[in-house]
Amino acid sequence: MSIVSRSPAQCKVTNKNGVVLYEGHSRFSSDQSVVVIVTGLTRQSENLKTGNMLQAWILPRLINPLEAINTGRDAAIARCVAASIKG
Repeated sequence: MSIVSRSPAQCKVTNKNGVVLYEGHSRFSSDQSVVVIVTGLTRQSENLKTGNMLQAWILPRLINPLEAINTGRDAAIARCVAASIKG
C-alpha cells in the first residue's frame, strides 16, 4: 500500500529540492490532518551515514510539530520508538 495520493504531475512543488506528496487525514487520528513532504530531489544529502537518499517528513498539518510533541497532540503522526524527542 502506498501513502502517495498524488501523481507526480500533481505534486505541489515547495522548492526545487522538495515536494508535498500528501495532505489529508491521518491514518492514526481521524480528527487530525498531516502533510507528507519529500526532500533531497536536487541536492545530495551531507549525511555520511545514510548517503544520498530522499527524506520523507510526516508532519501534523495544523500545529507546529514541536508543539504537537511537547503537548502530546502528535497522535496524527503516530509514535516512533526510534524518535529522538519523546513527548
